[in-house]
Amino acid sequence: MNSLQTSSLNVPQELKSIAHAVRRIGTRRRSNPETFLVEKEEASERLLKLAKALEVIQ
Repeated sequence: MNSLQTSSLNVPQELKSIAHAVRRIGTRRRSNPETFLVEKEEASERLLKLAKALEVIQ
């Protein structure tokens, strides 16, 4: 396991996944302000989890 992986989180892969999710916010056919908010909240929660994991690594 390298310095960018924890037992439950592969940091580079998680960053790619979050970036993909952020790019897709608001691009779905039936998007509305509520779905924007939900999608942004989900992405921010994932980023917060990633930041906390990186603090543990350091």
